[in-house]
Amino acid sequence: KTHLHDYTKALNPNTGGLLVVHTSNYRVQGFTAQIELSDAVRIARENNLFVLHDLGGGILLDFESIGLPKEPLVSESIEKGADIVTFSGDKVIGGPQCGILVGKKEAIAKIRKNPLMRALRCDKITYSLLGSTLQIFLQENKSVNNHLVLSQFTTPVEDVQKRAELLLSSLTEVGFDNFSFSIEKANAQAGSGTLPLEKLPSYALVIKSKTNINNLAKTLRTSNPAIIGYLNSDKLFLDMRSCLQVDLTDLISVLHTTLKELNY
Repeated sequence: KTHLHDYTKALNPNTGGLLVVHTSNYRVQGFTAQIELSDAVRIARENNLFVLHDLGGGILLDFESIGLPKEPLVSESIEKGADIVTFSGDKVIGGPQCGILVGKKEAIAKIRKNPLMRALRCDKITYSLLGSTLQIFLQENKSVNNHLVLSQFTTPVEDVQKRAELLLSSLTEVGFDNFSFSIEKANAQAGSGTLPLEKLPSYALVIKSKTNINNLAKTLRTSNPAIIGYLNSDKLFLDMRSCLQVDLTDLISVLHTTLKELNY
């Protein structure tokens, strides 16, 4: 539990700012409490301090507008008075692995003058990749469809089911004596530093083996391209929400090759 008085009691002449952290990739539930960003801003202004808001994943697009639960926006943190907002360039934004700092001119200027900036700054390749990713968010009404992460979050479950059925059909047509296949409803998780409690409705191809299902899972993990599922009740689940339509051909090819090798 974190209360406002925990911040005020910790203030001393060496304090330079207040840090508020959003638990983007986990939630603490039950008897817990945390302060509002606006309260931290008020205390900071009264004491001539900066406010740093760490958002973790970092959300640039209103999730509610695309049918997902509310998550704090980077723009909202700035509007509420945060001097610096930090978040990842990868994860839910979908760019290269890097950290992003957004904030007010005075605070950013201080950071740029710090000698550590030269050691921690991104290289040109990272800037180029990040720039290309961020341009997607400027495409009105198209950013979700053209963004790999967000498109997987919002793919209609009926489309996910069709992928699973297509994969199932390709396997049952060939037939593998030591393996059986089925489709089950599943709950996908976002990962990507966001929506830690949200279950995304999905479908999974389920593979059961007469021999050793762990051997199949390991072989698929080391295949090219690698196929990573999860094991539950001696069955291998391949969640089709994480498989793009354009990847189905490769997925079918690798599964056929691997199952033939192990079908003895």
